[in-house]
Amino acid sequence: MPILLALSVGVQAVCIIHLIRNHGDKLWFYIILLFPGVGSAIYFFSEVLPDLQRSRKARRAVHSIIKTIDPEIDLKRAAQELKVSDNVDNKHNLAAQCIEHELYVEAQELLESCLVGIYLHEPKVLFELARAFFLQGKYAEAKESLDRLIKENPDFKSQEGHLLYARCLEALEDIDAALEEYKVLASYYSGAEAKCRYALLLKKQGQTEQALRLFQELLDYAQNAPSFYRKAQKIWLDIAKTHL
Repeated sequence: MPILLALSVGVQAVCIIHLIRNHGDKLWFYIILLFPGVGSAIYFFSEVLPDLQRSRKARRAVHSIIKTIDPEIDLKRAAQELKVSDNVDNKHNLAAQCIEHELYVEAQELLESCLVGIYLHEPKVLFELARAFFLQGKYAEAKESLDRLIKENPDFKSQEGHLLYARCLEALEDIDAALEEYKVLASYYSGAEAKCRYALLLKKQGQTEQALRLFQELLDYAQNAPSFYRKAQKIWLDIAKTHL
């Protein structure tokens, strides 16, 4: 009970501070004081929470503007953070920024330096290392990194890792194995990419009828999907339309 009372008083204090800072309607002040639980909850959800959401949107907008002015701002920040504190998390963050800026060799070196001690088989590092190899065209090394990830972390699940593994097999021309992985991926992958890549490889192998059926399935699903899905998957849906 004391915990609930302290929580109620804390929320009430936050609401009053927010009200004073934002010069809100004085009626809210009486509602919060006279009905500390319900009044504070109503004020929080109707005034404080929308303010927080607007604040996050504003920060994202400002960050977007800054990135337009200086596209390398996140890369520089990650490099600075690594200078201040040389640890695996900061190396991993900088490597991710290097990949985004197509500095694949630098990303590879950073990630390889992470694989020591308790991080020797860290799955997120091995996955990013596989990406860095793949983007350099080093498909065998990418597959090797993913094989190591799977062997040392059998419970680790990642649809992006699975997709990258299938793409490695395709790039290495292990077509039967690639088709098998794409088939599994197409059954659960949350976006359109896996099924589209599966259909493209099937068509390339002369299995046109099955490929066209998959392309049609993608478009049928998208027709009834939310608009944000169609927007996010546009590149793959356009490919499906082209092939149909």
